[in-house]
Amino acid sequence: VRMKFLEQFDRVLTHHFVPLSNVEYAFPFLPWMINANHGPSILAPHHRDYSWLAAAKPPTKNNRISMICSNQQWTASHKMRFRFAEQLKAHFGETLDWFGNGVNSISEKWDGLASYPYTIVLENQAQSGVVTEKLIDAYLAFSFPLYSGAPNASEVFGSQAMVAVDAFDIGGSIEKIEQAISVPYSDRLDSILSARDVALNEFHFLNRIVDICRTTQNSGSWDPYWRQTARLRNPAAWESRFDSTWQTPRRLLGKVLSGAGRRLEGTTNHPY
Repeated sequence: VRMKFLEQFDRVLTHHFVPLSNVEYAFPFLPWMINANHGPSILAPHHRDYSWLAAAKPPTKNNRISMICSNQQWTASHKMRFRFAEQLKAHFGETLDWFGNGVNSISEKWDGLASYPYTIVLENQAQSGVVTEKLIDAYLAFSFPLYSGAPNASEVFGSQAMVAVDAFDIGGSIEKIEQAISVPYSDRLDSILSARDVALNEFHFLNRIVDICRTTQNSGSWDPYWRQTARLRNPAAWESRFDSTWQTPRRLLGKVLSGAGRRLEGTTNHPY
């Protein structure tokens, strides 16, 4: 039944293995959580929206290392991540500030990242292609990630913008972290800024969706029902209803989202 459902689409983008000809590999499409914890706070309006973050300068980094990892242990991967976090905390002690629900909860991830030059980022799983908001949030707060996660994440953000650690190798990971934090933060800043620009723009999930829509509009897509290629077009009658600020897909999507935000929250400060 699931395969039948997916077969109806011209393109399916996923990081999961799905043995269908219309499936394309893609990183997850996820919003960031730099201003949130979980639940409704993820999409809630916030003064640190896209415009604020794009104009922001690196904050003062008074602390040393942070780590955001909850005590969630539903799966074997969760349990391994938590044990890894415990071992890191036992070794680094007061040098490492550990935040997370069930450990030391914070209402906004910004508070556990912004004042730290280095942060340990632990994905729920170290699977190729599974890059989540955990890594993106580190860059948005100008923090250098010591990263346990997707082995191909550096292909997106740059090999100099992270240090990979391995939850299966606690000794080797500790050695890598110690070497990494011995490098002055100022020497890392150019790499962080480059990766941060990717996180804000190229890897932004809405920009990625817009690019997919634009590609489909230009090249068309296969309609399995009519068995022909269909192209997305804006009828002239519709186009005449919009002024020039609505003509590009990105602006149109932004208008729709901001309008929805006003209706739901009474404000235009959307986090994206």
